[in-house]
Amino acid sequence: FDKVMLPGFIIAFFSTIYTAGIMGEATAREIWVFPAEMIQMILSATLAGSAAYILIMTIYKVEMEEVKRELGYILVGSAFLSGMMYVGEIMFARMHSEFSHKAVEILTFGELAPMFWIGIFLTFVIPIVLVGIANEKKKYEYALLGSASALVGLWLVKHSWLLAPQMLPLS
Repeated sequence: FDKVMLPGFIIAFFSTIYTAGIMGEATAREIWVFPAEMIQMILSATLAGSAAYILIMTIYKVEMEEVKRELGYILVGSAFLSGMMYVGEIMFARMHSEFSHKAVEILTFGELAPMFWIGIFLTFVIPIVLVGIANEKKKYEYALLGSASALVGLWLVKHSWLLAPQMLPLS
């Protein structure tokens, strides 16, 4: 892991900043505001990265308990912070504009609601509980399930977050 850590971090960091910057440049898409989206994408990258490492280490039976534990803490921390950012965006969408409020309504109560809420549950609730149990009880089978849940849920949340503003007319 040491050999791929630095190059992986550099590539992930700059691709995250680049993607967040492009999304922030999108006009009339207030829920993709650059500073918030950049933080959200960095948290998503740490969540996905730690989940992927936990999956790889568990599948290949790598016996580095301290590393698994640290990755678990990173996953739980980034899931919690990212989840709080989503809750904040949903709660304060009306303050941004009418457009962002409508996009959030589509996410929370509209066509994308099932995908979004299932994703929220899979990304934030299940991993925090399962990886927390794994770290406390030292039963890393739970971390495997929590990590897989985090990756699947993150895809659902990000996909619905990208689709919602595009479902609204610009004029």
